[in-house]
Amino acid sequence: MKRFLAIALSFASVPGLALADPFDGAYIGIEGGYTKLTASLGGISVSDDSAIIGGTFGFRRPVGAQQKIIIGIEGNVDFFTNGSDFSYGASGILGYRTAGDWLIYGRGGYVRLDSDINIDGFLVGAGAEFLFSGNWSVRGDFRYIFFEDVLGVGLDGQEYTIGLNYNF
Repeated sequence: MKRFLAIALSFASVPGLALADPFDGAYIGIEGGYTKLTASLGGISVSDDSAIIGGTFGFRRPVGAQQKIIIGIEGNVDFFTNGSDFSYGASGILGYRTAGDWLIYGRGGYVRLDSDINIDGFLVGAGAEFLFSGNWSVRGDFRYIFFEDVLGVGLDGQEYTIGLNYNF
């Protein structure tokens, strides 16, 4: 992963690789944040929270007459700092590029939690991303996760992340 990130970042310094629209094409990023998982059974709830750190990668494309609508797909892997758990998934992205350098978006997709047991789920979320220097952007993201019930126990979660992306 470190070698891939180093190679990707080295392309950032090559003149002529910048796209006219940084929200058009592939990107790679790092993210960190907070997650809270809640298990419920018969009116009793137990929560577990953790800091998370991970990475994202994806592809976006502007569509429409004015190229303000952005569609894309994103994959992510996040590691929980309070144990050996991690999650990964893929989301569809639908966003709107404002007059400035902002992208406001919603997302929906699949997530898998790898823990003592493996649990599949769905996520919905929203976020905003700001281009601050050339092809570099910073973003904030919220994800609500619905996991499948396991032995009658319901599990859901919320994730709050901030991240740094390089847009190829």
